[in-house]
Amino acid sequence: MNMKKRRFTGIGMLLIVLVGFAGCGQPFVSDKPIEVSGNVVDNDLNNFIAGGNLVRIGDALYYNYNQTDACARMKLSADGATPDMGVTHKGFNSALGLAIMRKHQDCIVYRPSDDPLSEQVPFVDIFFQETDSACVYLRYKEEELPAAVDRTAALVIFENGFETVLAEDVILWKFYVAEDTVYYFKSLGHRCELRKHDLRTHTDEAVVEHAIRQVPFECFAVGSNVVFSLHNGVYLATLDEGGTLTHIKNGFTSLNVYNRLVYMAAEDGVSTYDPTTGKTQVLCTRPATECYILDDTWVYFVSDNDSLWRVSQDGRTEEHVYG
Repeated sequence: MNMKKRRFTGIGMLLIVLVGFAGCGQPFVSDKPIEVSGNVVDNDLNNFIAGGNLVRIGDALYYNYNQTDACARMKLSADGATPDMGVTHKGFNSALGLAIMRKHQDCIVYRPSDDPLSEQVPFVDIFFQETDSACVYLRYKEEELPAAVDRTAALVIFENGFETVLAEDVILWKFYVAEDTVYYFKSLGHRCELRKHDLRTHTDEAVVEHAIRQVPFECFAVGSNVVFSLHNGVYLATLDEGGTLTHIKNGFTSLNVYNRLVYMAAEDGVSTYDPTTGKTQVLCTRPATECYILDDTWVYFVSDNDSLWRVSQDGRTEEHVYG
């Protein structure tokens, strides 16, 4: 999961009311209509992995706007930009940011970073992923809290009323379910290993022959490939070629995936990579820290000072949305 933009600790909604708008200052409020267009697409899980700071419900966007003098979850719609106060959740800290959001069954749910046994989600962690008949998630040790990106947990599947451990020492949030296969990063101390677990046969094997020296920020399955980001860039593991690694982009990059394309947000802008053709297309050159695909028209991205922008998926139109 993308943890590089914000870190947070959990406190209640009361503190949001008392501190979030008094201590942080008032966020930018506007009655200027914000058009939310395009047909909604099913990319909720990938948007959560990409950052968890922007969701779309109906014709409104909900955005975690976070600056040192203005912190709020903003509702952006035809009515303008207003702070959204209609939900109780944990995970807010006035100095460090807002709880990440996930859209699930047309609702917004949260992952309180200091409470893995939250009653707000059906399982131990909101980073659950579903198959047709089961749910895969992480099970933490009782004495541990998922507060550091280098912590590990057991990878578990819940099916037919039973919980089964698939793998141990899985790096937090570094797994992805694609049909009947779970791809995950296993900790090897100062290194990690990309592995896959077949949910039909329950066989487990390494995807890449050599260990990886850094903990990835995000990982996605895209077609017959796994794409992930490290400090020094983006890598593609081609499963049809025995896990061959291809370095497809340099530099610190945040990822998203939609319709078998890899979307990349970085200091040099927003671009796409097609694993089938190996071609890269630049959509815009404005610096970006996260990108989201909420509909079939736009790519939303976060830029300087937490401003929210969008660029059309063909790269022809770029618009400022908020901030």
